[in-house]
Amino acid sequence: MPSKGLNLTRLCTKEEENESSGEIRCNHGYVLPLLIAWTPRNPGRRYWICPYYGGPRSCDFWVWKDSEIDPRSKFVIPKLLDKMGELENELESFEILPSRGQL
Repeated sequence: MPSKGLNLTRLCTKEEENESSGEIRCNHGYVLPLLIAWTPRNPGRRYWICPYYGGPRSCDFWVWKDSEIDPRSKFVIPKLLDKMGELENELESFEILPSRGQL
């Protein structure tokens, strides 16, 4: 699992993507942000969803922006994210250590 400080959404989204794709609205009329799934079945897959989805007020709006991810990517992406998290945690531990001059 990636470290707490790792912002995968920001890392994997270009700023112009939201601007160029236009506004996507659910059936309530709300402008929806582009979200990114990080589940094992859909790592990095982008989608829009009604803010009330799954609740009594849901309009059942759910749309994938990306096509389904191929099986190889479903295997590789979580492994890479785990490795990134490990390296991020390791880097944080080095930053906490005092420098040689302070010893």
